[in-house]
Amino acid sequence: MANQTPEKLFKFCSTNTAEKILRSSTLRWSSPVVFGDPMELNHASPVSFDRDSLLQAAIKLASSMIFANDSPRGDTPLINAIRRWREEERFGAPDEAEIVLQELLSKMVDQRMLTIQKQHQQWIEYNRNVRVCSFSTRPDNTVAWERFGNNHKGVCLRFHCGGDASVKHPWQIKYVNARPEISNLKEQIDAILYNLPANNSPDFSQLQLVKSPTKKLEQEWRCFRQTEKNTINDDSATWVDDITFPSSELSAICFGIDTSPADKETLRRLAKDNFGAARCYQANLANGKYDLEIQKA
Repeated sequence: MANQTPEKLFKFCSTNTAEKILRSSTLRWSSPVVFGDPMELNHASPVSFDRDSLLQAAIKLASSMIFANDSPRGDTPLINAIRRWREEERFGAPDEAEIVLQELLSKMVDQRMLTIQKQHQQWIEYNRNVRVCSFSTRPDNTVAWERFGNNHKGVCLRFHCGGDASVKHPWQIKYVNARPEISNLKEQIDAILYNLPANNSPDFSQLQLVKSPTKKLEQEWRCFRQTEKNTINDDSATWVDDITFPSSELSAICFGIDTSPADKETLRRLAKDNFGAARCYQANLANGKYDLEIQKA
C-alpha cells in the first residue's frame, strides 16, 4: 500500500480528553480491541473456517477436477494423481471419489490446521502487544468533528509527524467492501491442492488498515508501536499505553464550532502554560456551504 507521509497529523477529541492530553503531555495508544468496533478485527476474532469446512471444500474442489472436461494444470502429487484417475476412469461418480479423497486429504488438512492455529496464536499475541493511535490529516474534516470531536463541541490537536517525533510512520486506512481475514479458505485450499505457499508470517498491521467504505469520510490514519510493558494481563480493557510526547510536537489547538467558552478558556491556559508555541484556531462554518473554515482564534 503506497503511503505518502503527511507532515502534520490531527487528533480529534472531546474537551475532557484534550485537557488530559494538555495537562500530561501524553497520548493514549490502544490495542484495537479497546476501540470497541465490533466490525474490526481484534484478538478475539476467530478464523472464518474450521477443520471440517476446510476439508469439505478441498474434497469438493478435488472431486470437481476429476470429473471436469479439462485436465487440471499443475505438477503436485495430488494433481498428478487426479490426472491418473481421469485416464484410468477410476471413479464412476463424485461420491466414489469423495470417499478416497476424504482419507487422502484429511492428513493434509490436519497439517494446515496446525499451521493456522499457530498463526492465530501469533495474531492474539500481536494484539496484546500492539498499540495504535488514530489521526486525520485535515482539521476541517466535518465527519471527524462529528464522530471524534464530540459533535463539534470538542477540539482538534495538531501534531508534527515523522523524523524523531513520537508520532511517526502513519498509515492511511483503506476503505473497501471486503472485510480482512486472519486466514482465508481459498489461500488454504490453494496450499493443499496446488502446494502454493500460504502466507504463514503475515504483516498483521495490514489487517488493521482496512475499514468499511461507510467510514471513508473519516479519512483516518493510524500509527503503530509496540508496548513497552513487560507484563500484560488478560484484561483487554487495560491494553493501553499513555505515551509522553515533547511539547514541541504539539503545534496547534483548534476549537470546534460549539466548543463552550469555558472549555476554550481552560484549554487556552493549558496550551499557553505547557505548549507556549502552540497556536489557537477556531473552526467556523463557511458561508453558504457545508464546509468549515479554520481561522486564528
